[in-house]
Amino acid sequence: MSFLLKYRVLAANEKSGGYSISAALAATAPTGSYKNGSVDGTVSPTVCMGKGLRSFDIQTAVAESLPTGHTKTLGRPVSWNTAIQERAGKLFWPEIEFNSTFYRGGPNDGKEQTFVSPGLIVGKIKFRSEAKNRLGLYFGAGEQIALSQYHAYNHALSFSTRIVF
Repeated sequence: MSFLLKYRVLAANEKSGGYSISAALAATAPTGSYKNGSVDGTVSPTVCMGKGLRSFDIQTAVAESLPTGHTKTLGRPVSWNTAIQERAGKLFWPEIEFNSTFYRGGPNDGKEQTFVSPGLIVGKIKFRSEAKNRLGLYFGAGEQIALSQYHAYNHALSFSTRIVF
């Protein structure tokens, strides 16, 4: 089971600079057995930033996963994700995303895992045509390709769907 609290520290729309800085705190609670889950929860403080410029944007986030117990077994990985997107037409957003995990402690101590993910997002598909209505749908697809020597997998497809309001 997971929880997420997010607070937007600073933000401006496109006319005022097009940026956002947020802080988040994610937490997990263990469920299931050890063979089908984790024996301990985690707390993950996160900093998120984004900047837009006309039809281009870049977003980045960094977080550390802090287990509530079994730290030597689970470690304290740091994750860093950056996505670069360009709006192409009304609905298409080609993107390239980089994500890395830096392992601190645990069985992968000192290792780094990095992926590049080219992808495409389609959206915003509005549910209603009224100008003030913000409700819409996004679809995305991409492929994670390992760049680092150490990686747990390679060439994994990813799909996403978001309802925004």
